Amino acid sequence: METIRVALIGKTGAGKSALGNTLLGEKQFTSTAASESVTIKCEAKTGNLPNGRAIRVVDTPGIMDTEGRDVRDEVTKAIAALSPGPHAFLIVLQPGRATEEERRVIKQLRGLFGDEVFMEHTIIVMTRKADIQDENEAPISIQQYMHRYAADDVKDLFRRCGRRIVAVENKHASEHEKQKYAQEVVDEVVKMGGFYSHAYFKLMQEKKIQEEETRRLRREIERVAKEQKRGFCSIL
Repeated sequence: METIRVALIGKTGAGKSALGNTLLGEKQFTSTAASESVTIKCEAKTGNLPNGRAIRVVDTPGIMDTEGRDVRDEVTKAIAALSPGPHAFLIVLQPGRATEEERRVIKQLRGLFGDEVFMEHTIIVMTRKADIQDENEAPISIQQYMHRYAADDVKDLFRRCGRRIVAVENKHASEHEKQKYAQEVVDEVVKMGGFYSHAYFKLMQEKKIQEEETRRLRREIERVAKEQKRGFCSIL
């Protein structure tokens, strides 16, 4: 069977690396509760699911909480490490209101890919499942949480990615429970079918670069034309 290929995207502390270890079935990524990103560059690890199928996971740096980090560069590296392309991008979030950084990067990701093909290969993974509760602290389903409590930005992301979402508990879960969560995530990946092509991504980026260069040249032409017009008027 083909190896499952997934890329993890999220902010520091959301549980990306811990989710990667859950999917791999063993601790291969460094996972801590640190406020600063432990993952400083894209890391690719391979493991096996409970059914024996191989899975390759790329953990990205905490691109959702570092203003100076080039989101395009990190995502490009992740896609290249999963050639011919990832079956899914797993956007890792925690229960609670989306932070300004998360909203910013969700917007950047949509702009980076430029079309809906990216969203067709995206799944939200909500960590800290034990914290998914109502106002009375009673456990509720992830679907109920999204409908009643999720921030508007997260609801929009949820809708754009086809309402694909899985809730997992990485920290307070037995190995058996972690295997169950890993299978739930992979089941969602398999249901989507296909993968996001690295070659397609490169073509899209080349197209974007060409469009940006065209806009830059147009602005330059307009600037020079205005300067010439001012110069002509001053002569008169």
